[in-house]
Amino acid sequence: MATQFVPISKLLNSAQDQDRPVALRADKVVTWAKFYSAVGNLAATLAQDPAIEWVLSCQDSLYFAEGLLALLYANKTVLLPHNIQTETLNSI
Repeated sequence: MATQFVPISKLLNSAQDQDRPVALRADKVVTWAKFYSAVGNLAATLAQDPAIEWVLSCQDSLYFAEGLLALLYANKTVLLPHNIQTETLNSI
């Protein structure tokens, strides 16, 4: 069976099993429903903010995924620094 990929632009609008595991956090499963809700809530908050460019850097991959999708769905420009050293961040 071939893997079916969904473009990011359609990911949150595609039919997904709400109980589908997305990640593990402290030995607890994070479901699609919880992930979807977190992204939607963050996107709604970001959409209200007039800033267009946002730096995204997270040590936690789930927070990174939530932030990336939320920023994209809020029509923001995502800046991904190669590190979070002060000099790098000041140069952005």
